[in-house]
Amino acid sequence: MIAGLAFAIYTFVSKDLVTNYPSDVVVAVVFSTAAIFLLPILFFYDTSWLVQSSGAISMLHLGLIATALAYLLFARGLKGIPASMAVTLALAEPVTAALLGILLLGEPLTIVSGFGLLLLIIGLLLLANKPKVLNYITARKKS
Repeated sequence: MIAGLAFAIYTFVSKDLVTNYPSDVVVAVVFSTAAIFLLPILFFYDTSWLVQSSGAISMLHLGLIATALAYLLFARGLKGIPASMAVTLALAEPVTAALLGILLLGEPLTIVSGFGLLLLIIGLLLLANKPKVLNYITARKKS
């Protein structure tokens, strides 16, 4: 719940910032500030895996592709859509992760997770068709 709130706050603050500054600058400042706050963690955890080739490759992939590229694209997308829509569209991420886990890794699809996926997909479809849904609801109220 706290992570969801933090992501919503990040999105709304970023939306304000990208209207006044370039999106790459906003992402750079946000992640540089976060890195400074996380720096003390380096003194408490084993980081020897970072000097091994597989660890370095994993770190570079997670840092550059999965994080930096993803958030740069997200910040650029915020320029064209409302922040509330961006947060809702971000719900496609767990749907994609769950489907990849089921299809590629053989993860079991339980009733609860299947129901959760179904709710997320329905929400995303409603959001994608928001004008049509609103017109339908308005027409139903009038009749």
